[in-house]
Amino acid sequence: MCINFEDAILPFGNGNDDGSPNLEAWRYFKKMYPSMPSSERLYNQLRHIYTHYPYDLEEFYSFLKDSLDNETNAERQKRIDGNRKALHDYLDDGDFLKLFRGVNDYSLPIECALSYTLDKKVAEFFSNRRLSENAELIETAFHINDIILYTNCRNEKEVIVVPECLDCLDWYFG
Repeated sequence: MCINFEDAILPFGNGNDDGSPNLEAWRYFKKMYPSMPSSERLYNQLRHIYTHYPYDLEEFYSFLKDSLDNETNAERQKRIDGNRKALHDYLDDGDFLKLFRGVNDYSLPIECALSYTLDKKVAEFFSNRRLSENAELIETAFHINDIILYTNCRNEKEVIVVPECLDCLDWYFG
């Protein structure tokens, strides 16, 4: 069982001396994944790996799909209820949440997008942080059932959603 996952990956860092990404935290996640309680998999993958460490993109989405596919009904309901509580002030009467995403030429295709924000200024920063001919701000809405995780660990009011591409990973990465 992986009780102190965050403590275990802290020593890995996210970059090597030569500037290349350090994938040790990702390797550790993959190694520990089978022994992790299913109730901890999404949180560890998204809150710890996705927000702080480099990872292999195709593998990341495969693990994400597996975690969501194997989430029990009780775990899913607990996740939705927790997100509803955390995001209560932002939900409309239909349980939809208005979110923003800044995109540019370096962004993943929108179908693979995981990360949105409640803060329009944060999204504007991401659309303009790299010189790009196609910078834009996307405003959209997601139902609370499609929210995986809300975190403000990077002061971005980040909302991680279920990306559309999970239904056809072979097409995107095959």
